[in-house]
Amino acid sequence: MKSYIIFLIGIALTLIGCSEKKITEGMTDEQLQVFAKELAHKFIITDGHVDLPERLKGIKFTVDSINTVVSTKEGEFDFERAKKGGLSAPFMSIYIPSSYQKNPDSGKSYADSLIDWVDLIAGKLPDKFALAKTPAEVENNFKAGKISLPKGMENGAPIGNDLKNIKYFFWRFKELNWAIIS
Repeated sequence: MKSYIIFLIGIALTLIGCSEKKITEGMTDEQLQVFAKELAHKFIITDGHVDLPERLKGIKFTVDSINTVVSTKEGEFDFERAKKGGLSAPFMSIYIPSSYQKNPDSGKSYADSLIDWVDLIAGKLPDKFALAKTPAEVENNFKAGKISLPKGMENGAPIGNDLKNIKYFFWRFKELNWAIIS
């Protein structure tokens, strides 16, 4: 059954690929760029790993740091470039380096600070960003012209040697609208 579904998906992707060739056949590079831009703004595009929270560590949340989130030439992400490129739902990576396993709290407080940063961005810039934990929330944010900020944790260091931290982060995920990745 599983191989049958994979086979059908393969056929569907092949047919889609063939039909796209017909749509774009004969287009100039400029026309293709316009078409690509239209598609990028018509459909939801996600990025599974954006290191914005890590880049912002140690910065106090001020008007200047908000401007860094809205527009900057530093790093790979800001609101203006995301909107221009059609990025709709970049997963904010709550990246905890493995070296934090040596800390007394295994990086739990560091993870909380990065999570708080993402929540603060959505809270301080509600016309541009919104948290999202479900595809429906991403769709609603997309329709409202907002970039969704789902969150994903990278590295299990904050769990440390205390399995109660699994429950802690489970409830933090549920309450603060985020998901675990990797």
